[in-house]
Amino acid sequence: MSGRASAWFALLRASLAPTVLADLAAGVALASGAPGGLPQVARFAPISLLLFGGGMALNAFVDRRHDALTRPERPLPSGRISPAAALVAALVGLAGAPLLAFVLAAAEAPERARDAALAALAVAGAIALYHTPLKRHGVVGPLLLGGVRAGDLLLGAVAVAGLAPGVAAAWPFAALHGLYVVGASLVAHEEDRAPRIGRARAGVAIALAAIGGAGALALLDGPVAGAPQIALVVALWQLFTLRRALQLFAAGAPGDVPLSAYARLLLSRLPLIPAIACFAAGAGDLGLFSIGVYWCVFFLVRYVPPT
Repeated sequence: MSGRASAWFALLRASLAPTVLADLAAGVALASGAPGGLPQVARFAPISLLLFGGGMALNAFVDRRHDALTRPERPLPSGRISPAAALVAALVGLAGAPLLAFVLAAAEAPERARDAALAALAVAGAIALYHTPLKRHGVVGPLLLGGVRAGDLLLGAVAVAGLAPGVAAAWPFAALHGLYVVGASLVAHEEDRAPRIGRARAGVAIALAAIGGAGALALLDGPVAGAPQIALVVALWQLFTLRRALQLFAAGAPGDVPLSAYARLLLSRLPLIPAIACFAAGAGDLGLFSIGVYWCVFFLVRYVPPT
């Protein structure tokens, strides 16, 4: 990979980009309640990828002065990418996603085009709002990020079912997915400052509670009914893979282990609550797809740190 290509790869946090496809898959699965949704995930994937890429580019642009002090090796402080180029990428991603959502949804079902565009616009607005001084707030910033990822999951549901039916079908899992992201973000927000270990521990606890909630939701009778046993197995597996995060609760933590390591651990598991949702909805193909996304991200974050 060329130096310029690797710079864009790092700036756009490409190692985490596949996670939005799992969000989308969960939304499609919950709204349709049946397998066979991979073509729809492929159709709407560019929307979520534009939102993700635009958000990461805007993040780099807004943080360029802070990164010059704390992470001078990043693409903007190091001069490998200009601030103007990052800003253009942000504008293209965040403005282009709602327009593309309208076009792609209209090609499939014109009556859903407006709803899909509004859902994408809401996510783009939340991303832009995050990149105000609110992002530096230790609680509000993570809450906004959780809202962004919950919105991305809802986007998949709205795109295939319309606004009201899509939200009704997907909001419980979207809320739990957003809660997981809040927990991971609470940890990540502490990595560039003197760590407040209590807040990082709270983040881990919130993330683990969100996984437990997703597993419990999969077992409940009601509108979400598919393969609850498989969904529960995935939830237990996710909890098992996060066992190292419990070291944060030991006396003297984090010790010699940087908080960024715990943040990467949590962020690399982002596709697994969407996988639980897919299995719970009876879309085993999308559940397996989300687990495939997890393994892809698991290896990518080892080479391109996502935080």
